[in-house]
Amino acid sequence: MASSQEVIDDLNNDKSVVFLNKIDPYCFYEIKGSNSYIEIMDNVPFRYLTKNWVWDMRDWYLNIENINSPVIYDTGKEDIKQYESINKEELANVPKNPVENKGRITYEKVDREKIEFYTTGIGQPHVIKVSYFPNWKVYGAEGPYLVSPSFMLVIPTQSHVTLVYGKSLENIAGNTLTATGWAILAAVFISNLVILLIKVRKKKLGFKI
Repeated sequence: MASSQEVIDDLNNDKSVVFLNKIDPYCFYEIKGSNSYIEIMDNVPFRYLTKNWVWDMRDWYLNIENINSPVIYDTGKEDIKQYESINKEELANVPKNPVENKGRITYEKVDREKIEFYTTGIGQPHVIKVSYFPNWKVYGAEGPYLVSPSFMLVIPTQSHVTLVYGKSLENIAGNTLTATGWAILAAVFISNLVILLIKVRKKKLGFKI
């Protein structure tokens, strides 16, 4: 995805990408060839504890060398405490920590609301190159966790892993409150309509209102 004219010009002249669509001010491209959505990380990730993830992670973005050293957003969950913590000063140049005996992905299938894959890297950090959102739920792995740049990270506990996009508790609560609100409005409207009809009928029959 590109918005600056300089980058758009470069992409238009790049034979390794295909132009897809333009929605002002953005142009969308796809990289040619086989694009894998799931990868086992080259480096064991670090975790970073912050109250302002988007602001602090600018330091990580500014160094292209960090692309193979993603950082997990530490929300205090116990299962990511297995990874070392990193401080703000280290975000600009994340230390390398190679994954040993790195496994491989043997199968993957990515649909709109479901991601499925098989891996030999059980217990190793896997990056899902799909934007993180809390509605994603994983089966056969720990996670998913928000990892830089804005993807998902899972740690398989078995060879077959499935992620499904579903409703969160917040969605269910919000939908319930919305439905309740509409029901109350409908009840008030019907009640007022009935009262109005009764008044009109009484008036026709000569009753004082």
